[in-house]
Amino acid sequence: MPPKQWIPVAAGTEIRLRSNPLIVFKIPPVKINMGNMKAQTPDVVSGDSMHQMLKDTGLDCEDTTPAALQPTVDKVSQVLQYSQGFSSTYLIDKVEYDPKYKIAVPRSLSRFAARGAKLAAAGDDEGVAKGEWRPSDTALGYSNKLAVINAYFTDLYDNYPGFNNIGHIAVEQKSTEYVNNTQAISDLFVKLAIVASGEIVTGINEPTMSASLSNIIAPALDPSLKDYDQPDNRIIFIVFNLDPATGYADGVGFIYLTWNLKIVNYKNKTKDGGDKHETTIVMNAQSVVYSDIDILNEHYYWVKNRHQMMGLMLRGIPPVSNFKIFDALPPLGDDTWYSALLLESKGTQLTGLVFYAADLTCLGSLDNKASLASSTYSIATTSGFTFSMEQKIGVSTEVAADVIFAKASVTFSLELTFGEQWNTSTTETIEFEVPGKASAFVYKGFVMSRYIYFNPQTIQYSWGTEGKFYSNALLTSETALTGDPIYKSSTVKKYKV
Repeated sequence: MPPKQWIPVAAGTEIRLRSNPLIVFKIPPVKINMGNMKAQTPDVVSGDSMHQMLKDTGLDCEDTTPAALQPTVDKVSQVLQYSQGFSSTYLIDKVEYDPKYKIAVPRSLSRFAARGAKLAAAGDDEGVAKGEWRPSDTALGYSNKLAVINAYFTDLYDNYPGFNNIGHIAVEQKSTEYVNNTQAISDLFVKLAIVASGEIVTGINEPTMSASLSNIIAPALDPSLKDYDQPDNRIIFIVFNLDPATGYADGVGFIYLTWNLKIVNYKNKTKDGGDKHETTIVMNAQSVVYSDIDILNEHYYWVKNRHQMMGLMLRGIPPVSNFKIFDALPPLGDDTWYSALLLESKGTQLTGLVFYAADLTCLGSLDNKASLASSTYSIATTSGFTFSMEQKIGVSTEVAADVIFAKASVTFSLELTFGEQWNTSTTETIEFEVPGKASAFVYKGFVMSRYIYFNPQTIQYSWGTEGKFYSNALLTSETALTGDPIYKSSTVKKYKV
C-alpha cells in the first residue's frame, strides 16, 4: 500500500468522504486576529469641519461659512453613499519623511514606537482622523509592518514575484479647471473619494470614507504666496469583515492616497479681477489587502532584510547597515545578516556576503643574503574573489572598511573597498627588489567570505559557498610571519548600497 501523502488544501474547499459523499467538510477560512478593537465614533465631513479647513488656509468669507458649504457637503455625501463595502478603518494618518531614519512613515506609528509600543491614553487621537475602530496593540503591530511595505511598495511591486497580484498602483489622475475655491475643494473631496473607493475590490464603507476625508485641506505652506500649492497624503489602515465579538477579521491592509491641490491666485475675490481660478488636482494611490498574515510577513521580511532594517519598526529603523568584518565565522541570524554586504537579488531569495578572519598569505620570498648585489623578483597576483560571483555587487555600492590585526610581531591594517569593479577578479604582475645581504617576504592581505541567504517565505537564513577576497594591499617583511592572526578591530568608513 503506497504511503499516505498530505496535500495542502485552500481555505473554503469542500471535502466529501468517499465512504459517504453526502458528508461534506468545509475547510474554514483563515481568520486574522486583530486583538481587542474598540468601536468609536468616526470623524465626518461636515460644513463645520470644511469651514475650519478653509479658514486655516486663509479663506474665510461669506462663501465659506458652514451654511454656504452645505451644498458641497451634500454633494460629497452623495458620492460617499455609494461606498457600501465591507472594509472599515482603524487608523487614518499622514505619512512624513523621517530624516533620522530616512524612511517615510506614518506619524502616529512613530509616536507609538516612542512610547515603547504602548497605546496612548484612552481618547488620545492616534492619527490625523478617527476611524470606526480604536486600534489594539495587535492592530498597530500589523500597521508597523504595513507601513514598511507601503514605504517600499514600488520595490515589492517591481521585484517580488506575485506581489502585483494583490498590490495595486492606480494610474495617476490629473485635471485642470477654472472654478471658484468652493468648487475646487468639492472636486478634491469627490475625486479622492472615487479614487479611494476604487482601490479595494471588497469596497469601503461610508463612515470610513467620510472619516478619511474629514480634514484633507491643509493650511498653506507659506500664506504670503499668492498660489495655494499643497501636496498631502493619507494612509488608511483598513480591516475587512471584522467581527468585534471575536476580534477576528478576513483581511487587513491599507490604502495610500497622495495628492497635490494647486489654486492659482487663490485669495483673489471678484473685486480683484475674478473669483475663478486655475485649479489643478493630481492624485495617486496604491493599496494592498492581506487575507493571510503569513504572506504579509513574507513581504515585510523581504523588504526589511533587503534594506537591512535593523529591528522592527517598533524599535526604529536605522537606515545604515552594521557592516563589519568578523574575527571568525559568525552564527546565522539577524545580526550576521545586518553585518553583510548585500548583493543584487532577483526573486524572493536575498543574498549577502559575510566577511571574516582577515589574514595574510605569502606571495613569495627572496633570500639575497649570499649576494652583495640587489636582486629583483616578479610575481603575478590576483585581487578579488576566489569564487565566481553568483550575484553581483550593485553599481551604486560603495563600501569601505578596514580591519586591524596582528601576525607574529607585525600589526597590519587591511583596508578594503567593495564596489562594482570587484564582480570580476583582476590579475597583475608585481615586482620587488631586495638589496644585497638581505631577505624579503611578500604578503598579501585577504579576508574569508561566505554567501548568506535569506528566504522570506520560511524566514530562515542559510550559508552558501565559502571563499576568499584578496585585497590589493601588500606587506613586506624581513622575516617570515607565522602563527594565527590576532583580531583587534574593524571600522566602517563608508557604506552605500
